[in-house]
Amino acid sequence: MGITYYDTGAATLSVGSKTMTGQGTLWAGWVKPGDQVMPEEGTNNVVDVVVSNTEITLLKPYHGVAQAARPYTIMRTPDVVFTESLARKVLQDISSSPLVALAGLPAVSRSLIGFGPTQVAETVPLSDKVKAFLATIPSDDVVSLLAAANFASIRNSLNVAPKQSAIDDATAGAGLTVGAFGLGGVIGLSIPLNDYNKALRSGIYAGSGASAVNGPPNGAAYGPMLVMARASTVVTQMAGFGDTVGSAFTLYLRHTGDGGATWTPWRPIVPEKGANSSGFYSRFADGTQICWMQDLTFGPITTAAGSIYSGAAEQTFSFPAAFASAGQIDCLVMSDSTNIWGACSVPSNTAVRAQLFCYASIASSRKANILAHGRWF
Repeated sequence: MGITYYDTGAATLSVGSKTMTGQGTLWAGWVKPGDQVMPEEGTNNVVDVVVSNTEITLLKPYHGVAQAARPYTIMRTPDVVFTESLARKVLQDISSSPLVALAGLPAVSRSLIGFGPTQVAETVPLSDKVKAFLATIPSDDVVSLLAAANFASIRNSLNVAPKQSAIDDATAGAGLTVGAFGLGGVIGLSIPLNDYNKALRSGIYAGSGASAVNGPPNGAAYGPMLVMARASTVVTQMAGFGDTVGSAFTLYLRHTGDGGATWTPWRPIVPEKGANSSGFYSRFADGTQICWMQDLTFGPITTAAGSIYSGAAEQTFSFPAAFASAGQIDCLVMSDSTNIWGACSVPSNTAVRAQLFCYASIASSRKANILAHGRWF
């Protein structure tokens, strides 16, 4: 059986204080919480914490006669009694702590348990990255995190990188904000200086409208644009464009290999269709262009030309969209009667000249259509 008491050295006690100071004592190796303190005078007390060899914190403030460096006795509690007392204290602490609520949570894979903002126990899904990080945290720290009032301490422990300073902030490791690089926002990134040649960073951009510079060939750009960069100098742009808000849109594609110094021409990746006062046109990805001019008005066919009659002169009509060159255009004139036919010539890539003919003289104006086929690049 071991020594049941300890009285080496002397002790100093002040009335109303929980601190007991020793002189010539070795309390850290001999005394433990739960042991009974018996001063030379005054009321007995109980050891709460052994701070060091020369300091003990009592369970209750000391009452009685103050003593300075006076004899004392500490009655040591048997180990069995101490262990039982400690176990009861641990169970009491657990039963009155928020951890009890965690016992009622269902098992959910890939999740962390804790307490939400309203102090209600809950499970939170974990990503593989967070799970791998938590595996590196000492178990004592994990327990502290789980006992937190909310998950703020967990976020701090994860050392989350600061958020972007702007939606185009490309700082390595920065947390993405809503709208980052045009993702998730109400509108995409702004095109630098409204110049499409300067949009080289990967992301989704909003069209610049009437102020667009270096946009596609059909005018003001109101559609969004996706920029894909393989390297800082190798960039592909894919954009949707229209002449006005609400008009038919066409997707275009172009590419640069020298950081935007030069670009390939804008090419449609789906057929482009459009209409204006001159007629209708369609452009295709292989360069084919078809123009259709409908219900064109021609003058009377009264000029004798041998055994037939013609209009007084060729009439000029503008194409609804320019061709690449005049030498690659084929035209067909179709009149409103099988007894009337037409012929045409192409003086430029923007207009056609046409004339109607008939076996008989016709004093009234006539209608005809012109179909033109060629290339737009």
